Amino acid sequence: MKIILVTCQAYPSLSRSDKLLADRLEALEHEVCALPWNDTSNHSAFVEADGVVLRSNWDYHQDLPAFVKWLDRLDAAECCVMNPVSLIKWNLDKRYLIEIASAGISVPKTELVAEETADGIARQLRNRGADRAVLKPAWGASGVGVELVEPGNEKDAVSRVRRSAPGRPLLLQEYIPEIADGEYSLVYFRGRFSHAFLKTPERQDFRVNSQYGGKNAAVHIDEQMRSAGEFILTKIPLPSVYARVDMVKRGTDFVLMEIELSEPALGLQFSTSAADSFAKAILAELSKG
Repeated sequence: MKIILVTCQAYPSLSRSDKLLADRLEALEHEVCALPWNDTSNHSAFVEADGVVLRSNWDYHQDLPAFVKWLDRLDAAECCVMNPVSLIKWNLDKRYLIEIASAGISVPKTELVAEETADGIARQLRNRGADRAVLKPAWGASGVGVELVEPGNEKDAVSRVRRSAPGRPLLLQEYIPEIADGEYSLVYFRGRFSHAFLKTPERQDFRVNSQYGGKNAAVHIDEQMRSAGEFILTKIPLPSVYARVDMVKRGTDFVLMEIELSEPALGLQFSTSAADSFAKAILAELSKG
């Protein structure tokens, strides 16, 4: 079968992790290529492929309407997109965390910014009884436009977010101090746990993304955390072929930071069996058709 691993014009090549997936699929005698979603000359290739797997489409947030239009075109052409288009679209806007919270899952308190001014942000902080929070665009990737807001820096924080994420709704999110100890990324294929890795922020920062100095390393997790991730995945609208569940520890419990269903780095290099598990999950999804 012909399988496309979706990249983007900003990052057209496969990541180290996704190269392991491509190698495994090719070892199983399938044809694999990487194509940017936003190269319009490739539309027929996507339609003709047996499977289209979103991987490093990391610039989608710079033109979300175009990305959603591209997804809809593939859906209309009955392409086998992974994850399913409707699930990806649900996951694009981080306000899904508000919905997930209503299912009884612990998440950072998240609300839409009502007034995008220093006074408006300050008022929301006071209403929360908080001395700091995280300000971020409703959609984005790689920590772009994510800022820590505290009394006195509201104006500067809004200005920085707006420079990097113009025109998007803004969210104010509870600051989780336990992030300093790292964010656990649990990877699942077809709902089954594969492996985990720990993303640790640089000292004096709270963002775990590599562009801000964050580091990734393999980590062992216990059955309680694995089960928590599996439970979270039962609350998403559709079953996923692949998923990354990002959590932090808070005492003996966990706080869900994000569910990544579109373009998460999956750290396949942290597990000797992960690339094979991902390849088999893709092939199992294709066999359904």
